[in-house]
Amino acid sequence: NYKHCPICGSALKEGKICSKCNISIEKEYFKEKNLGACRSLHAEESAIVEAAKSGLPLRSGMIFTTTFPCNQCANKIANLGLQKVVYVEPYPQKEAIDTLEENGIEMELFEGIKSRAFFSLFKRIEEIERIEEGINV
Repeated sequence: NYKHCPICGSALKEGKICSKCNISIEKEYFKEKNLGACRSLHAEESAIVEAAKSGLPLRSGMIFTTTFPCNQCANKIANLGLQKVVYVEPYPQKEAIDTLEENGIEMELFEGIKSRAFFSLFKRIEEIERIEEGINV
């Protein structure tokens, strides 16, 4: 059973229904997603390879991902000895969660401004400052 909703992060009732969104994660969220069937190199794998090629120490480190790691990537993260996964988009697979939990790896949903919103927000602030200073935008 899953513990948290992949959309809002709230607790699940009976491991299937979100206590906040009230959606069935099995019917509404996971029906078209199957990362386990992907044949490409995942971002986590690519980051691990690049870090290793650069000689960066991986053991006891952390990895930042856009999407919650799939089961294969969770196994690689655990085997490398990483201690923390920070992800932006929830996509919790039971097997991946179990692997990370069994290996004592902390999982944290990213909280903050994502890049698109960051640049959009600060571009507007810059425009306002220029207007206040009498500079044409």
